[in-house]
Amino acid sequence: EGKTAEWNRWVQEERRVSRTSPWATAWEIRAAFLRGDTSASTAWAKLVARPDLPLFVLEALAEVAWRVWGRPDWQRAALLSARNQNPHAYAPLLITTYELENRWAAAWTEWVQHAHYQKLPLDTLLFVWRRYRAAGMPPDSAELPLLQWWQQAPSAPAAELLSRFYLSEGDLMEALRYARAALRLGQTCETLYEVAWNAAEKGFFTTASEAFRLLLQTGEKCPYFSLALSRYLEIEALQTRPQQVLQLLDSLLGRHPDHPALQLERARWLLRLHQADSAWVLLERLTPPTPSLLAQKYLLLSQAALQKDDFAQARLALLELESRLPQSTWLSEAYFALGKLAYFQGEFELAKTRLRLLKNNTQDDLANDAIQLFWHIEDNLKPDTLTEPLRLFARAELYRFQGKAQAAQKLLDSLEKTYKGHPITDDVLWQKAQQSLDQGDTTQARVYLQLLADYPDSESLYRDDALYLLGGLARRPAEAAEYYERLLREVPGSLYSRLAQEKLRALAR
Repeated sequence: EGKTAEWNRWVQEERRVSRTSPWATAWEIRAAFLRGDTSASTAWAKLVARPDLPLFVLEALAEVAWRVWGRPDWQRAALLSARNQNPHAYAPLLITTYELENRWAAAWTEWVQHAHYQKLPLDTLLFVWRRYRAAGMPPDSAELPLLQWWQQAPSAPAAELLSRFYLSEGDLMEALRYARAALRLGQTCETLYEVAWNAAEKGFFTTASEAFRLLLQTGEKCPYFSLALSRYLEIEALQTRPQQVLQLLDSLLGRHPDHPALQLERARWLLRLHQADSAWVLLERLTPPTPSLLAQKYLLLSQAALQKDDFAQARLALLELESRLPQSTWLSEAYFALGKLAYFQGEFELAKTRLRLLKNNTQDDLANDAIQLFWHIEDNLKPDTLTEPLRLFARAELYRFQGKAQAAQKLLDSLEKTYKGHPITDDVLWQKAQQSLDQGDTTQARVYLQLLADYPDSESLYRDDALYLLGGLARRPAEAAEYYERLLREVPGSLYSRLAQEKLRALAR
């Protein structure tokens, strides 16, 4: 108001009472700013950083900076300093200042922290994300705070939030990973069903099949069990017709040609058809916009290289993933793939070393796969057994992965004849059954599966798999029912138990 003399007297009185008065300093800084002094902002930052200022003083300075002087940046500096004494406060005020400056990423970080500590409803947080996304905030700016929340405190709500975030971004594989974590941590299946349904509708059949399978394993305590069962069976039937799936994906890509997740899904199906060169070209052209999609690209490149028998390139792709994305949640997939590479090459001790790290982490979704492969190696490398059968069996598995059916069959036949009584025998029978199914020879597949179904309880891990498949291949309802009943009776803890019960109910109807 031009009352310079009165203002000077007030400042002098403040200085007389306290030479370090923050109020006097604040108003001197304000006067300097009004005079056009460019050092005013630096002086304000120095003032609010003083360690001797009580919390109420910092809060008052913040309020004056915003309400009286209209300086949101000065308010923010005071509040951020106040956080040293009150770590998780002031999020709503800070969000306002960031939004005024269109600093969406910084505002989003505050929202996530606010949700973490103040239990903000997750739907509200997702609504904010969509609003900021429309305003132009890139996905990776939103992803990092969510991942930091997850790393600090893994929980079912955090997993659900991440799953829905990736679902909204169209990254169905990553959405499935966190939906699986939500199921493990909180026994909640809603997010898993959302992922399964969206994946099926959008043409991500690999993801949909896995999500529905996991959902069905939860049993009827999941309210979506009945809805999931019929859709799962439809998708499983479609899985046997990969050319039809590729046609569907091409149709979807015709409408959404730049959709990176759809292109990755197409690469997966090309690899299922052993079209490694086509998959490689597609992946090389792809520039994924998020770390998750980039990690999936490297994993698929590794698989394509392995199908082409290029172990060096397969390993290089996995090491590139580890180097470029050291914090990625997909690292465990890369470590498992490195273990599998060592296994295929007959480097069994190296494979066990890599798998041991994964199998001991029971919170990792790949722990079960790592355990299975680890004990497969361990069981077939006992001190009193030969190592050559396992080496040949690993090579046969590799041939099957590469689409070299005749070479795989020749090795398996040789193993079955040469090493009778070796622990590898049931693995050989299982692989031969899978080979027969790959070639559409259900009659021969039934022979191998029947041998596995009749194995003694303690000598094979494939009894429930064999009984369930035999039920599906049965020619008569009564025969199918017999296999499902045997499964429930002889392997009551099987993951197929729920599905077998549903099959029996369907047969009864």
